[in-house]
Amino acid sequence: MLTVQPITAAERAHCAYCNKPLQPQHSARKTFWSGTIEAKGQTPEQQLAAYKTNRRVVRIARQYSQKYNNEGTVVGREVHRIEVVHFPDPDEWGLWGLFCGQQCASRFGWASYKAGYRMKRKAAA
Repeated sequence: MLTVQPITAAERAHCAYCNKPLQPQHSARKTFWSGTIEAKGQTPEQQLAAYKTNRRVVRIARQYSQKYNNEGTVVGREVHRIEVVHFPDPDEWGLWGLFCGQQCASRFGWASYKAGYRMKRKAAA
């Protein structure tokens, strides 16, 4: 079974422009779905039990689907998907590992351009 160790405030990366805490990108996640070809008849709980990793697990989130009868009352509830979030690598935080989103990246680029920084192209070989 996987042990969950949440991210502490000291470990979380921050945006280089607005200093907001960054979220892990999608590449740091593993999702187990029910009823897919990869599932091979297993439930998401069985897939999670068989899953092994050497990366630190930060969060395990379960999403449920409910079954209703004709009167609209809930008859049953089952796990639809399970998402395992790993501790991200340095470049898997936010946008390119530096910014919280495209708007901060654009603002940073424009501010550096106004400050006089220019991109220099490499000479063709």
